[in-house]
Amino acid sequence: MSKILLDKTIFIDFFNEDISARNIMKKIIEKEISGSVSPITLYDIWKMEQFNRKYEISITAILKFIDIATLSISAAKTAGNLTSKLNLDINHENDIYLSSLIVATAQERKELICTRNIELYNKFDIEIYKY
Repeated sequence: MSKILLDKTIFIDFFNEDISARNIMKKIIEKEISGSVSPITLYDIWKMEQFNRKYEISITAILKFIDIATLSISAAKTAGNLTSKLNLDINHENDIYLSSLIVATAQERKELICTRNIELYNKFDIEIYKY
């Protein structure tokens, strides 16, 4: 299994030429650390307003060095349980629901979530790999 599960913040920061994000990607490419990404994260990136052909080509190239962390039935159930414990109203941001699926996948795979969105992921009992 991979050491870190990448969320969308690292990709956004990478495209914004953030040094820390670029260093993480470099370590993954050079196999110093291993990384994975959820298809849910890719969905979240592909739907961003600023997503364009340059992003698509770059992410597709990066994906050659990253494992795909698919959502299992068990992780989906765990995400539902995690979300229900938050007692959210029906109008809550979709990010929390997508993040619960990512958290459950990371927990199942025993990975840390690599993110700068600390506030969001602190709602869940998950270790965070800060960059």
